[in-house]
Amino acid sequence: MKYSDEILRAFNDRIDCRFPYNDHLTASALIKEARSISTYAMFILLHEICRAPRGEKVTQERQRELLSEWQADFDHSLKDPLTQCAEALISGHGLPCSDCARIMGLIARYHGQYAALNIAQFAANDAEFSDTRLEKVANDIKATWQAKCPSSNVG
Repeated sequence: MKYSDEILRAFNDRIDCRFPYNDHLTASALIKEARSISTYAMFILLHEICRAPRGEKVTQERQRELLSEWQADFDHSLKDPLTQCAEALISGHGLPCSDCARIMGLIARYHGQYAALNIAQFAANDAEFSDTRLEKVANDIKATWQAKCPSSNVG
């Protein structure tokens, strides 16, 4: 399905810091809806699954269940590397900065995948995240995307 920025924005607004982690039926419906909208919607959804807002009462076990559901029937070359990032975010252990930078390089090939880029950037472990290299990598990728298509905010 071809999606518009408005559909994507509306979907994001519905789940941004409001994802119903513990409402199994609604969460499953949102995963199916994202799948029907676009790859970008799937990455927005993954971002919500693995980066629960502060104060949200969701267990890591539930986040892993949602991650498994997100993975089902989703075929994309970024699925495995982003799953690795999501698992690191859920566990709180993080990935080495070099792994995150490598994954960000893979994401760079997919113009405008900002949600995917954020997942990889934030998956770095705390000690290495303070290193500004990942922020520079992210900013360089975003600048390249903007140079190619300045009016596009989504991929």
